[in-house]
Amino acid sequence: MLAERLTERVLESRDEILADAMGMSYLSEIETIYEQIGSRLHHVSVMLSNLPTEKGAQDEPTPEPEEVKPPTLAFPSLPAPRPVAGLLPVPTPVEPLTFKTFVLHVQAGDMVRAGIALAELFNFDLQRGTECAQVFYERSRANPEIIFKTIRLRNELLSGRTNRLLMLLWECFGLQGSESIDVMHTLRSRMAG
Repeated sequence: MLAERLTERVLESRDEILADAMGMSYLSEIETIYEQIGSRLHHVSVMLSNLPTEKGAQDEPTPEPEEVKPPTLAFPSLPAPRPVAGLLPVPTPVEPLTFKTFVLHVQAGDMVRAGIALAELFNFDLQRGTECAQVFYERSRANPEIIFKTIRLRNELLSGRTNRLLMLLWECFGLQGSESIDVMHTLRSRMAG
């Protein structure tokens, strides 16, 4: 029932969600829907995953799923491009660095890139960025909702709620004191720029 309600809300609020995701809206539609429905759905999912299995189901071996291999397609290989004198190489577009990028690296288990991303976002050296990424990783394993708190960082920055922002920096990355205030200023200047 919650999944159906969530689907309906997402479809109804499609334009608002897209505007929020692109940073063109200050209504925080994504956070509102998550707080109203998504967090409940997450809690139900966690509760269901922790239910004991049926007594008889443990005695029977679980059948192994057959591996389905995708069909192989034959494509002719092309030679590598050769540099042409006088022409500059076309630069590859670089995706802007966001918390989403950071979280994707953490979820992939790539703590090196996660540390690099966080160091860039927070204006830290690589060692401190990696330490904070590790704190985030450990806390997100203990409480998966930490990942969703990174979404709130942007909203708190936009709303100017300093205390809530500093609390999120502590909960997600273990930052406190002047270090968290420096990060807050760094993030605000990034948003303004």
